[in-house]
Amino acid sequence: MENIAIVELLQNIVQDRGVPKNIKISLEDLIKTLNGANPDREKLASIISALDDISGDPNISMPARTHIWSVVSILEDFGARGSV
Repeated sequence: MENIAIVELLQNIVQDRGVPKNIKISLEDLIKTLNGANPDREKLASIISALDDISGDPNISMPARTHIWSVVSILEDFGARGSV
């Protein structure tokens, strides 16, 4: 299932010591959302929007930001295919 791969990527970011605590909390909330029932397109859009906001945080490291962009790209691809 695609959710598992996305959750693993987000968990890797959460475990990164260079990621600020407020971002870790936001990512953990998104992980909980993804672990629930399969998100519909509206929920997927809100997850993508939240990740976009997180990636714009000036305190996040460039490697973590790049990983978040990768997750956003994957989610957008799943949303386009309609297979989240």
